[in-house]
Amino acid sequence: MTRYEQIGRRAIEKELAGRSEPVSLWSLSCSADQAVRTAGKAKDLYYSLYDYENLLPADWTCRWLTVQGGTGDGMLMAVPRSWRSGESQNNASALLGRGTLVEYTL
Repeated sequence: MTRYEQIGRRAIEKELAGRSEPVSLWSLSCSADQAVRTAGKAKDLYYSLYDYENLLPADWTCRWLTVQGGTGDGMLMAVPRSWRSGESQNNASALLGRGTLVEYTL
């Protein structure tokens, strides 16, 4: 892992500390990119949002989530590995709206 990836990982770990609800992977990628730019990197860490999953702590993973009974739009979210679909209310993402988060299926 490069020096900048380590910086990005620490920024994400700081964002997730003490959290147990899903968090948008996009917002975590922004935190990681801001941290590496502050450290002197001129560009974002990765070109693809999916690559930021590699910086998540071991007890977190990524899943596509949507709001139960919502519009069907999904969002890639970082979730604790112990999290189960339908367990939590989404208050963090205005893009998905409020409601019970469930795994996105086609």
